[in-house]
Amino acid sequence: MSDSPEEKPVVRWTPTIDIESETHGSVRLRKWAVKDSTGIRRLCNEALEPREFVERLLSQQAVEPHLPQEELEDWTDTELTAVAVKWWQADEGRRPSPTAVDSLAGLQTAVRQRSDEHTESLKSFSAGMGSLNLRMPELNSIERLARDLAKQNSLLDFGVQTAIQKMIQRADFAQPYSTIMDKLQAINLSNPGRLAFAAIQERMREARLLSMPAASELSRLAAESSSMFGLVRQTEELARQMNERFRGFESNADSNRIRDVLRSLDSSAYSRFLPDFKALESVVSGFGTAWIDRITPETSIMGIARMTALAAAAGATNPFDLSSVTTLRAALGDWRDVRMPWRSLPDTNLREQFYNERGFDTSLIQLPEPAFTRALENVGLVRHPLAPFDVDSEEVDEEELLRQRMSHVYKLLFRLERALRDYIDRVMTQKCGTNWERHRCHGNGKIYQLWIQKRDKAIQNGVKPERLIQYADFTDYADLITRTDNWDEVFKNVFGRPESVRESFFRLAPVRLCTMHARPITKTELMLATAEITRLLIAIGEAEEEDQ
Repeated sequence: MSDSPEEKPVVRWTPTIDIESETHGSVRLRKWAVKDSTGIRRLCNEALEPREFVERLLSQQAVEPHLPQEELEDWTDTELTAVAVKWWQADEGRRPSPTAVDSLAGLQTAVRQRSDEHTESLKSFSAGMGSLNLRMPELNSIERLARDLAKQNSLLDFGVQTAIQKMIQRADFAQPYSTIMDKLQAINLSNPGRLAFAAIQERMREARLLSMPAASELSRLAAESSSMFGLVRQTEELARQMNERFRGFESNADSNRIRDVLRSLDSSAYSRFLPDFKALESVVSGFGTAWIDRITPETSIMGIARMTALAAAAGATNPFDLSSVTTLRAALGDWRDVRMPWRSLPDTNLREQFYNERGFDTSLIQLPEPAFTRALENVGLVRHPLAPFDVDSEEVDEEELLRQRMSHVYKLLFRLERALRDYIDRVMTQKCGTNWERHRCHGNGKIYQLWIQKRDKAIQNGVKPERLIQYADFTDYADLITRTDNWDEVFKNVFGRPESVRESFFRLAPVRLCTMHARPITKTELMLATAEITRLLIAIGEAEEEDQ
């Protein structure tokens, strides 16, 4: 190789996948990368038949050999579908809730959906940047970074070295122990911009709960500084201070504090479900990690005591009786007759503000990670560890933890909806017969007709029809259950009061919407999801299957 500067190699990393076709050998296709999005979006905007759409898509993504559309026209539908589906699965498999496709039409629909989500994610990220209160009158390095993040903030993979990586390298941000910038540099993130800033925002919220002066300094830097380096360094310094502020359990002094905390809660809304001293001591001594605030240790122990009482209330034999409802309302807030701020949902900080306005008990989320995750497991709100996140690791990968929360909540919601549909169909069939939907749906017949339309459309698309309840939306369950005749004859003995059922589904509504749109899930939302889903599953008699 010549030493001439002009002949230096330029290394570009492009993610590809090798797929073995049925009769045309191996083909190498580019995975869906940022640089492909414009071309794919143009395809999505054209009125093409599924076959032509997939031919042009594969031709565009082909690396070796080159596959002109004319050549792909000779392929059979079966071979074309098999290759296209494998290409789709290579990208989609990394998502918390992958969409399965098995036909050319299904692939066209799925690609169009992902392309639309990509476009919307750019818009929502631009709006979400306002949550950091960035007020900069002229272009500077933070704004340039924000613009680069906005351009590349998609649910897809990166195909080339990004402008963010180049900026980090030029500014020498990549220090050996720079945990925040390590996250920004990682090119295998499913959504680096959103997760990186969500992790920083969560750290800031935790610091504000602890009234740490560094949190105010970090907010000032975010609003005024012209140096991203200063913001990142301050974030890392804040993380270091928080880590030093917490310690492990010290048996003698902390055991006395446990007794004091339990006595102070005797007359509270948590009292009915408080553990005794030995039970709480067993919970808190089993963390194996730092979790007690050196400055206000009673606050840390108070949070664990209340979390344990919340878990007991949600997991009670009758989790919708008055005592359980009272405890959950004290912990999660009063959600009766709430008006949901749907437009604020893309913004994590605005969601947290809304939860606090409802009365959410912030002492439940003051524990630092990994102690918070371990506490949820120890008290039984999270029944299976959020693997592969290691709660015993000294270094907390905030972004990996966010991914695990998103995945865990998705699985919980999937389990709940499946169980709810089976339960509602079973008890309504027992009471009203197999065609109960015709006369017992809410909405004066409109919901029934909507379910019929959904089923008919599925049949037209070649999908095997299912029971009508399978076409219900999440918002249908509470209205169906609390319809007067259904409530009086079927559900009253299970759920106690109509407002309690509505409140339960109200609490889950923003969490479900954020999960379905792949938005980062906060500690508060994980608490809402685990508590409400636990008690709903117990109420309908499905908790044992969930445990298995």
